Amino acid sequence: MEVQSLGLVITVSFLVLCGLASAVPSGNQLDSHIVRALSESECGAQMRRLQGNEGVSAIVPPRPKGEWVSMRCEVRPGPEFILRRYKFHSDSSFSLHQFFYTDDQCRHPAYSLKIRGTIALGQQSWVVSGATEAEYHVSKVTMVVYDETFGRTLRSQVNRTCPGFFSSSNDVLELYQRYVIVDWEQESTFTECTEAMDFAMHELQIVRQEFHSEFNTGIAKFVSWEELFLGDIHTDRKQRMYYRPRAYQPPLRKYQANCSFCQLIHNTEEFNPPLLPARTEYQVSLRSEWVSTRCEVRKIHFVIRHLVFHNNYTWEGYFFYFRDPMCQHPVYSIYVKGAHSDGTMSEIVTGGTEFEFVTSQMWVTPKNSEEVVKFNKNDDDCGAAGSWRLNQPQEVTGTGGCSVIGITLPHTESELMRMEQGRDGKALLFNRERPTDGDLSLEKPTSYQSPLRHCAGVNPLIDITVTYENNEENSGTRLRTCYALQTLVWCLWICIYLLRH
Repeated sequence: MEVQSLGLVITVSFLVLCGLASAVPSGNQLDSHIVRALSESECGAQMRRLQGNEGVSAIVPPRPKGEWVSMRCEVRPGPEFILRRYKFHSDSSFSLHQFFYTDDQCRHPAYSLKIRGTIALGQQSWVVSGATEAEYHVSKVTMVVYDETFGRTLRSQVNRTCPGFFSSSNDVLELYQRYVIVDWEQESTFTECTEAMDFAMHELQIVRQEFHSEFNTGIAKFVSWEELFLGDIHTDRKQRMYYRPRAYQPPLRKYQANCSFCQLIHNTEEFNPPLLPARTEYQVSLRSEWVSTRCEVRKIHFVIRHLVFHNNYTWEGYFFYFRDPMCQHPVYSIYVKGAHSDGTMSEIVTGGTEFEFVTSQMWVTPKNSEEVVKFNKNDDDCGAAGSWRLNQPQEVTGTGGCSVIGITLPHTESELMRMEQGRDGKALLFNRERPTDGDLSLEKPTSYQSPLRHCAGVNPLIDITVTYENNEENSGTRLRTCYALQTLVWCLWICIYLLRH
């Protein structure tokens, strides 16, 4: 009787404990999420470095004299795959080479443009904080075609807009022959037919130059380099010729003899386009944690991102917004949760994978007194009006998002992603460039924004499958454990009972 009572007590105790464990509330744990995001992890350390812009200083006014090159095969809206080699001279003139490719690895050249002209730097930009405005003049543009299929398409496309511009009797442009697209250098001759090619150099309208320095553990010394940021390209190609930049393209790096990637592009020219070595193609694996690689510019603010992906197709995002290009003066932060689809290879952008992302929950935290006032003036369409407090997060799911910052919930958007290995060996995750006009519902994205770096969790570059903890998985694990313990207790009780009888 005593043994039976003991077995019953143990069994009930385990069931009670298991029940309590599985009943632990999993509701709004925002505080713990933010603590984890800012914890002493590699992700948190990287965000703190970005918030202080450790090792980064702006060069004001910019001094662009010298040679600047792309640091990867860049993907422009369209899509267009491009490498840039820009030279700025001490007399304010420039000679710019743009090499376009048919593939996302920049191994199969399509055509190139050589652009000559002058640039004059002006005042600090009122549109993009930290940038310098500039005026430019293009005097001559020449083109060389390398790909026969592209040459045939381009000739037909340009001649529809500018009849007879390419007067060759052949239906394809001659390969490795120089064609003049714009010529203002000859007073007696005017040639221009750029609209059919969506050609514009408005990227020269804003300029930012940065000096970077960091300690390289591999060689045990500090290394430094310079980066040049030029204006972004409108995500709608039809608007490209009329768009004034409000953000940046990927930065160009100043040529250094000890930069191996720079050497691949250095001294190439229109009859000798650069060919990048083949790189490993990685399947996009949405797992682990990722953090920004730099203080990223948006239309009005600057942002640092931290994204967390789980194995059950759910995700979390932390977005910290700032008013300055060094990410030192916070404005507000948002925390979002949602789900995403499985990925499918893009039929538009080679090397890209398309996803559907749904954002279903959101919390907003004002980070300065001005933002508190602004949020408190809302008409109950951004949390509860009048209830906002400094550094106090408030959920805005119930009000359908937050009109103050222009986000409605729930919302679905198409994503374009790709993954590659960075030069430091860590995985980089690229996701879609934000639409220039802000409308996420338009055509599918065809270009990327600044990459995120892998900062926690299993390395996605190797084929290892793990199960991330989440509320549903934890609950299931607890339940299975409880059943196992209950079975073990009953077995022990039966054994003792049989021994005694």
